[in-house]
Amino acid sequence: MKKFIKYISILAVIISLASCESNEKSFPELELVPIYALTNIDGAGDMPISISVYRDEALMVEYIDALPRLLSFETTNFSDLSDATNYDLSFDKNIVVEQESGPDLIETIRYEIAADVVLGTGTLTTTKDNGDGTNTVQVYTIAIAKEQRYN
Repeated sequence: MKKFIKYISILAVIISLASCESNEKSFPELELVPIYALTNIDGAGDMPISISVYRDEALMVEYIDALPRLLSFETTNFSDLSDATNYDLSFDKNIVVEQESGPDLIETIRYEIAADVVLGTGTLTTTKDNGDGTNTVQVYTIAIAKEQRYN
């Protein structure tokens, strides 16, 4: 009888081990994507501490403060005319402004970047349409570099 219980116990252990599911978790595949990293943004006005502009996607990410708090925005009209000596790019940042009554508004801010590739410094010019026929233009000094980030 003891042998019978022993065989049943061994058989139960083998069956329970064979029926266990794999504990492997599937993770999304990470890949490196090319970006322009804008840092050391200096000038009058309220700007984030750095900006990542995705070169192959219609996306920009603003790093608001050192916590880090991030905001992402859709970009449109992306133009990259950079060459071996100069960064020359421009795009529009689209901000959805929710309205209590009526459809949401889309506010657009134009970003234009001109910088030296070797020095990695240049200017960022933003142009905001105020909606009344006037524009607000602000100019910032920046450091810029081509980088890759995991997405």
